[in-house]
Formats: sequence, C-alpha cells, structure tokens
Amino acid sequence: MINRESAHGLKVTRLTDKSFRRTLEMQLATGSPLLIEDVPEEIDSILNPIIEKRFIKKPSGWMLMLADKDVDFNPNFQVLIEE
Repeated sequence: MINRESAHGLKVTRLTDKSFRRTLEMQLATGSPLLIEDVPEEIDSILNPIIEKRFIKKPSGWMLMLADKDVDFNPNFQVLIEE
C-alpha cells in the first residue's frame, strides 16, 4: 500500500510528531493521502471533523474546521489510520 500511494504524495506521520498538525493541514489541502501510525484506541479529537466529514462548501472550494482553524479541503484526500 505504501509503495502504491507514495506516487500520490503519501506522507506517514504519528499523532506525537511535532509537525503532525502542519502535515495534516497540508495533506488536506493538496488532496494527498496521509497514513497515521500508532493511533491509540481512542482517536484524538483533532481527527473528529475528518472522520465525521464536517466539510463546509465555500465559493472558493471546500473547507474543514480543524480545531480552531479553517483549512482548505481537497476531496481527493484520504486518511489511513493504523493502530
């Protein structure tokens, strides 16, 4: 899977990475896939808007409220969560 998705800009990260939020925002905006490794059984609340598909249609495109910030959302974005 990683080999197949790497051609589409796959990034691999963890919730504990210092740049996690920045990586998440970038992948959401570009529509590139994101693999989040070592996710605990209880998923971090920052991922709730993505899992619950709380997308907002704006004249300029799609947005997603991520914590306290509006983030551009590309419908090609995919998130893969690994325990």
